Amino acid sequence: MKINPIIYLLCFVLVLNGCKTLNKDECKTGDWETIGYEDGLRGELRSRVGQHREACAKHGVKIDLQSYNAGYDSGLTLYCQASNGYKMGLSGRVYNSVCPVELEADFLLGYHEGRDIYDLKRQLTQIEQTLINNTKSIETADTQIKLYKNEMLLDSTTAERRLQLWELIETENIKIDELEQNRTELEDELDVIKQEIDTNVSSTSF
Repeated sequence: MKINPIIYLLCFVLVLNGCKTLNKDECKTGDWETIGYEDGLRGELRSRVGQHREACAKHGVKIDLQSYNAGYDSGLTLYCQASNGYKMGLSGRVYNSVCPVELEADFLLGYHEGRDIYDLKRQLTQIEQTLINNTKSIETADTQIKLYKNEMLLDSTTAERRLQLWELIETENIKIDELEQNRTELEDELDVIKQEIDTNVSSTSF
């Protein structure tokens, strides 16, 4: 089946925008081969046709199952390419196990490569956020130490209270030391993950 470039562009937009139920006009004027193609290109389950059947039945329209299946198979063939699997994995999208046996191995090869990078990037983001929180905690501890020191300088501060303040300052300093140690470990982990991402990206063939 030859697909008009404009239709292909429409299908690509639909892949990005996700699924929707057919309305009355789409049911009545729809090209079932193209509708099937769009669903296959998105990697929808073949059972998606049941939703179309139900939606169109409300408007007294029967679907052309043969044309739908022909289009679906064509779209699915493009969806199940290894390069598309890589893009799917890289975006973190879920694979619905729709590819036929003869195409699934290559698709999954690409998908898992992309998914590995996606998972590493998620780890990277989580560590970066932890580092931000870590820095804020250190700043908070520093501010608290300054407040304690200022209170110690007050003439009204008793000797007993000054002793308490020294202990509180020591506690904050210990907290800062632990946070800084943790930050160093996180930065090292961050570097390792960045290297893994670079390695995975450079070694991919997609």
